Amino acid sequence: MNPRKPLLLFFLVFCIPAAEGLFGQEALEQVESLADTFTQHITVSPVTVFASALDNPLSVSSVTQAQIAQLTEPTIEPLLNATPGLWMQSGTLNTNRISIRGVGYREPFATTGIKMYLDEIPLTNGVGESSIEDIHPGILSGIDIWRGPTSALWGSGLGGMIHLKTQIPESDQWLTKIQVGAYNRFSLDQGISLRYGKDDAWGTALYYQYLYDGGYRDNNQYRKNSLTWLQQWRGEKGVTLNAFVHGIGLKAFIPSSLNLYDYENNPSAAAPAWAGVMGNEDYTKWITGLNIIYAPSGGWVYRGSVFGTFFNSDEVRPFNVLDENNTSAGMRHRFTLKVKDTGHVTLGMEYFNEHYGFSTFETLEGGLTGQQLTDEEERRTYLNAFAQTEWAFGMRWFLFGGINAAVSHLFNDDLEASTPVDFFPTGGITYAIRKNCTVSTSVSRGYSALSLEDMLDAGGLINPDIVPETGWSEELGIRYALPRGSYVKLTVFNMNIKNTILTRRIKDDLFEKLNGGSSIHQGVELEYRWVSPTEKFSLEGAYTYGHYRFDEFVEGGSDYSGNRLPGTPLHHLYDRLTIMPWRKWKLYLDYHLVSDVFLNDANTVSGAGYQLFNTGLSYLLMDSEKWTGSVSANVHNIFDVEYSPMFQINAPGTQPRYYYPGKPRSVYLNIAFTHKI
Repeated sequence: MNPRKPLLLFFLVFCIPAAEGLFGQEALEQVESLADTFTQHITVSPVTVFASALDNPLSVSSVTQAQIAQLTEPTIEPLLNATPGLWMQSGTLNTNRISIRGVGYREPFATTGIKMYLDEIPLTNGVGESSIEDIHPGILSGIDIWRGPTSALWGSGLGGMIHLKTQIPESDQWLTKIQVGAYNRFSLDQGISLRYGKDDAWGTALYYQYLYDGGYRDNNQYRKNSLTWLQQWRGEKGVTLNAFVHGIGLKAFIPSSLNLYDYENNPSAAAPAWAGVMGNEDYTKWITGLNIIYAPSGGWVYRGSVFGTFFNSDEVRPFNVLDENNTSAGMRHRFTLKVKDTGHVTLGMEYFNEHYGFSTFETLEGGLTGQQLTDEEERRTYLNAFAQTEWAFGMRWFLFGGINAAVSHLFNDDLEASTPVDFFPTGGITYAIRKNCTVSTSVSRGYSALSLEDMLDAGGLINPDIVPETGWSEELGIRYALPRGSYVKLTVFNMNIKNTILTRRIKDDLFEKLNGGSSIHQGVELEYRWVSPTEKFSLEGAYTYGHYRFDEFVEGGSDYSGNRLPGTPLHHLYDRLTIMPWRKWKLYLDYHLVSDVFLNDANTVSGAGYQLFNTGLSYLLMDSEKWTGSVSANVHNIFDVEYSPMFQINAPGTQPRYYYPGKPRSVYLNIAFTHKI
């Protein structure tokens, strides 16, 4: 082992964190048995996963490690918005909502109906809410986005699944990235990865990030520290162990949304009530996991994991101060068995147990905490069992099928509720018209989880009539592959959602969920990439036509049947043109279009769509055997467009606060170095 390695590890752990403290609120090759995707050929000795991107009958888009490395934003929002069918709204760095094919469009401040995983660790909590902004993009080696309820293996989320993947590089290296820019943005990323032991069986990676952003709006400061540790051991006889620990310390002030007058005349202002109490959230979160892969000779593979999440938060709001404590733990087990030479079968289960405690306090002047108002606890458990199989018949046919069974149990000191066992099948088939062209079709059923709060009426009693939101999805796709990694893929989909979960806002902090009838989600998705023969030009992008509407929806005597779903644009387009005129230079230009959206169920108010242009220029300073370095500059919103990147749907009041103003033109400078140790 290189004698410098222990010293470098010591330095990273103890010397890198900012002087304010790690959680101070003041201030290539992955082990093949880890892979679990249809987007590439993978061999897991002795089991072969034979499906390629052309074979896959499901709608899966992948983000590569190279694309993640080029990211200049502190979140993966630009990468996700380059995916057809998906729209990630970002009101601030800590206020986001993701919808896929119209699912999750109206949850006020979270992402629901979409499963999220980090390797084998669920990022979706016991009530179906997911948070992706906590994960530092620098630790990721790839992202898979499954659109629609297509994956029995990952929980049959109604909108789909986002799978974040990590890895420890095979080479020893040190990475440094620094960004400075508009609104006092300062970001520092440090990472080190080491391989050691006999045959490099041991691997360690440590990543640290400090991010500060003053924010464009009043009461908009954001500060985050995160530390990630990855550990791997590869043994003999097909055994691999992987450990993961990710810690986040964050304090972010909340400007909240604005009414139309303030949005048009003073967009940099915070909502007066939130500014008056200096509204903010202050939290610490730990995400941990231990994964084992066992692939002995005999044609089968076992993957098992245990995981836990620990979350503590204080949020100052105009109507009360919310104190939350959440502890969860769970496990996943799955066996993959090879069947002859043409297919394999996977059987498994996932169990999740969560304890959620929350208290509210009176909000005093200046955001101080007053007397306690409530003190409650909830426990949540869910169990998923799943089976999945893939088969290849000759060189032309590929079949996929699976089923997921889910049950949940929710209770507190006074109330108890369970959702009945339900089954969610999926199936698909692909036919190769020719070597580089395939057509595929699939049918699947998915669901969105209910929380105990969802099951209560406005009086705090169990609503016996409410049931989980479920839906069937059908799609038809064609994909054509071209030389140099170019391709085009067209997908047509239809999804019928029953028992649509709607959120009725009664007061600022009082919501009631109800089954609002049904909705129809239909659309077309186009995904493409073109690389010129000289490879100096490339164009990639995604377009979505999403016609999402209420089928049957009557509320309070008003019939909204046939209306468009609020918060969902009819057209969504993302394009990126990359030009490499000389070997060391790279220029890109992004174009992002979102059409108008309705802001209420009645479709009487709409929010203007927008067109954004972003650009960036990078220069390769050095590219030697030991050192790689680059400098770059990027400009967000070149033409200084006034727009709202996030909307609050069905906002209450005589002057509803629908709008989150977007940033004006902003310039950022970046420098990055990698040193092979």
